[in-house]
Amino acid sequence: EMFSGGGHLGDPDVVVVGTQEQCGDAELDRLLAAALPAPAYTRVAARNLMDIGLRVFARADVAHLVGVRDAVCVATGVGNVLGNKGGVAFSLSIAGARVLLVNSHLAAHEEFVERRNADFARICAGLPHPPKAAPLPAPPKAD
Repeated sequence: EMFSGGGHLGDPDVVVVGTQEQCGDAELDRLLAAALPAPAYTRVAARNLMDIGLRVFARADVAHLVGVRDAVCVATGVGNVLGNKGGVAFSLSIAGARVLLVNSHLAAHEEFVERRNADFARICAGLPHPPKAAPLPAPPKAD
C-alpha cells in the first residue's frame, strides 16, 4: 500500500519539514496546510525546541502506517539548557520500518567547528536510538 503511489501518483507518502528560527506555530501551520492540504495529508507528528521544529505529514491513505515511537528535544544552547541551539528528533515506524529523523540548529561560523561537533555528539547521545557513527574528524588547523 505504501510507496505504491496509491491514487496519488507522484505525491510523496511522507513529507518531513524541519525548521530553524521559524515563524510562530500558527503561521507555520497555516503555511504548511496550504502546501499540504487536508484531506490529502495529515500531520502525524510535530515537536518544537524553541524555534527549532520538526513536523511529519503522511498522505491520508497511508497515515495509519506511520507511528511515532519516540520524540526528543536536546538543547545545546547556553549551558546546554537554552533551546536556541540543539536538535529535535522522532523515532518513527513507517510500514514496519524504523526511521530516525533529526533536525538541528548548530552554532554558525568556521571558528565554532569544535562546538558544532560537540553539540552534534550531545544530540546523538540524546536520541532515542543513537546511531553508531564514526568519530568526527578534527577541525582543520589554521595556518
